[in-house]
Amino acid sequence: MLAKFKLVFVIGFVLTCPCPIFGQETPAFAKVRAQQKSSIPKGDESTLRELALARNQHIGAAVLPGTLEGGRDLLCEQFSLLVAESHMKWDKIHPVKGQFEWGFPDQLVEFAEKNDLEVKGHALVWHGSSPEYLRQLSADELKAEVSDHIKTVVGRYKGKVKRWDVVNEAIDDNGKTLRQSIFLEKLGPNYIAECFIAAHKADPAAILIYNDYGCEGMSPKADRQYELIKALKAKKVPVHEVGLQMHIFEGKRMKPEELRSNVERLTKLGVKVNISEMDVAFNGLPGNSPEERLKVQADIYNEVIGACVDIKGFSGVTFWGFTDRWTWINWLNRNNPNAVPERPLLFDSDFKEKPAFYSVQEVLRKKDKKR
Repeated sequence: MLAKFKLVFVIGFVLTCPCPIFGQETPAFAKVRAQQKSSIPKGDESTLRELALARNQHIGAAVLPGTLEGGRDLLCEQFSLLVAESHMKWDKIHPVKGQFEWGFPDQLVEFAEKNDLEVKGHALVWHGSSPEYLRQLSADELKAEVSDHIKTVVGRYKGKVKRWDVVNEAIDDNGKTLRQSIFLEKLGPNYIAECFIAAHKADPAAILIYNDYGCEGMSPKADRQYELIKALKAKKVPVHEVGLQMHIFEGKRMKPEELRSNVERLTKLGVKVNISEMDVAFNGLPGNSPEERLKVQADIYNEVIGACVDIKGFSGVTFWGFTDRWTWINWLNRNNPNAVPERPLLFDSDFKEKPAFYSVQEVLRKKDKKR
């Protein structure tokens, strides 16, 4: 039986998971890691990393301290980019004024450098990770604090973290207005531009990204995001890319042609586009058996990535995790005693490839000669 330890997720919940503390290796855990050896059939051995890099695109996965250590072989084999799921958000990396928690971010950057991986920082400014001390500040104090936070965090990793989600989820779900937050309330709508300008000043070579959900297809919220990016570009604000999160629940399939149209219109503004947090929840998918639902899940991955991957200006895809053993969706269901564990990712809980993996592998290999 594997030794258990408590892995504390950034958002405040505790998950029991069978992996060691970062940097340690135990005989029991070595057995778990041995399960990660590739089971791709002979003659079809291209990794996702190889296929994506051949397109000059990234293929990424979100990680936490335990999952980074627990999945390191698989991560190095299949992915080219890592993102801290939570530990680089403001309330974790800078919970108290003047106090920074560099532990896991530093470890992640070091791991990436040693293993030829890139790191994306997520996320500098997000209403959902605002530490309590910000609420005590005046407007002028908050403006200075935002600038100092960005300068300090981006500056520490200058040249090492080459991509940043600068502002996250700033558009309201109504698709008409910006989201109400302490930043909008005290700083006004120009805070978004000011965040990008501060990040660019801290690292002029970094790729700066606006990231949001619910803007993937053609919708009022997607239209609002388009207008936001258009306005920022018109003002020559250094926004370089847009992240479409792509969390898919209950098998809700968007029309591939709408997704493609949205990506194409964004790239015409002079920004690149990436899929930034993709997963496809298994529970709620149609089908009379687990095998049928796994096929539906694989088809959704194929449709979504296939709609984007050949568009000029599409930079890559990141999954919000990599193995069903560890997924944030189980945290969402933590208060539901009847919740069934989720299976939203490309590898199962034993690190084996699922149909979704082969579906993504297939779509990355294809070349669409029509575009």
